[in-house]
Amino acid sequence: MIVTDLKAEKYTHEYTMSDKLVFVLGNEANGVSDKMKALSDDNIKIPMEDTQESLNVGIAAAILMYEQYTRSE
Repeated sequence: MIVTDLKAEKYTHEYTMSDKLVFVLGNEANGVSDKMKALSDDNIKIPMEDTQESLNVGIAAAILMYEQYTRSE
């Protein structure tokens, strides 16, 4: 289980994706709960320009699924 977190130390491209993953994404205002972060295997973030504060959850999910699909083949 991988949690997205703006404060994560690893970016998506630095994480080794496996064939089977569960992504947990939070809402733009509050993100993922601390309890869910503690249960996760790792926390990652999507690289963004400094001017971009956050992404729509649908866009973030699409980026993560694309990364997982293209790197697990």
